[in-house]
Amino acid sequence: MTNINCSSSCLYQKDGKCTLESISVQTITPTDDCIYYKNKENKE
Repeated sequence: MTNINCSSSCLYQKDGKCTLESISVQTITPTDDCIYYKNKENKE
């Protein structure tokens, strides 16, 4: 599991941490957006 803090309403967020099992290396962008974000409500 990753050790990334997350407070968004994201499908992968649990207890303030990202639970996404597999991530790939990405270039850091100047925004706070997460490239792995999926809305909990939509689950798409």
